[in-house]
Amino acid sequence: MYTLATALIYVMLFKPLGFVLSSILYLTVQMSVMAPKEERRPLRFLLISVIAVAVIYLIFHNGLSLLLPGGVLTGVL
Repeated sequence: MYTLATALIYVMLFKPLGFVLSSILYLTVQMSVMAPKEERRPLRFLLISVIAVAVIYLIFHNGLSLLLPGGVLTGVL
């Protein structure tokens, strides 16, 4: 149920926040949901999320010349 709720919230936040912020938030929360309680490391999850989203963004933006929704970061990225 948490995974479904997280995915629905991600979809709702995707357009207003944009790809970068909503994806970082989604991945961090989803990793926390999936990890066993004793192995939850929020800062590590956040770091992994930032790196993963940066790599994906660079692949789409520079490698494939596709624009992802900027949301509140439009003009910054």
